[in-house]
Amino acid sequence: MSNREKIFNEFIEESNLKARTRDSYKVSYKYFDEMDKNILQSTQTEIINYVDEIEGKSNNTKAMILNIAIQIRKQNKRGVDKIFIAKGKYADNFKLEKEKDHKEKLESLPSVTQLMAHENKLYRDKDWKGYIVVSLLRLLSARNMDLNIGIIAPTRSKRKMKEEDKNNYIILRKNDVYVIRGDYKTKGKYGIKKDIIRSRKLQNAIKKYVAEKDMEISNDPIWLLSESGKKLKEDSIAKAIRKHTLNNLGEGDYNKIFVSQFVDVKNMKGLRKVSEMRGTSLQVLLDSYHLEMPQDI
Repeated sequence: MSNREKIFNEFIEESNLKARTRDSYKVSYKYFDEMDKNILQSTQTEIINYVDEIEGKSNNTKAMILNIAIQIRKQNKRGVDKIFIAKGKYADNFKLEKEKDHKEKLESLPSVTQLMAHENKLYRDKDWKGYIVVSLLRLLSARNMDLNIGIIAPTRSKRKMKEEDKNNYIILRKNDVYVIRGDYKTKGKYGIKKDIIRSRKLQNAIKKYVAEKDMEISNDPIWLLSESGKKLKEDSIAKAIRKHTLNNLGEGDYNKIFVSQFVDVKNMKGLRKVSEMRGTSLQVLLDSYHLEMPQDI
């Protein structure tokens, strides 16, 4: 084992990190393989200059490369103040670039009115599956994983869904649609999500979709996005959703359009509802889409 590997392995062993974070740190640390000295022997200036000269890497990547140097040096009681400042500059430049990209993209994206017209057309055309997909995207502020969802009978056992159940369900009831999500991006923080949607059109579309497939609602899920009858694998969900959206847009673009509308009119109630439905904090929601912060927050 080389000295560089030993430094990294000791850092990982002494840190309580999630697997995803460990993998990310490993990728960033590999960039130091070509540096003359390791990051503990090098001065802060040497590290900053080395990263600055890495070609073809974005500001965000360089910020992440410097971050692993900061974490390991802090653990080994080495100075990090200069590296921290350099990392901040890369991070700021990345935010500015991202803000510009988002503004340019927003100008090319359709409006909320166009999304709603598409949704209504799907209903008029009796494209029940398509209508359910785009309707849930809007009403739940859903991500891709949220819509890997099965339609089931309204049994008490599912309403009391156990934490270990890693599925999402639509329960069609007499006066509403009950949605339970046990498999979505931020479940670890927010737990199982249970939402009631009161929409006659959505209720009717679900009934028609099930009838169209010549199936009956039971305890066995009818997977909304599936053509085979089996729950989709994660890498197939995005494509299955884009088949039904306006201009084949992804869920992120859909959410961006609706969030932008609420920000434009400073509708904090609407923003908080998106935050609650999506399972993300209001601040993260605003930061993620680089939208102007309303004055009354």
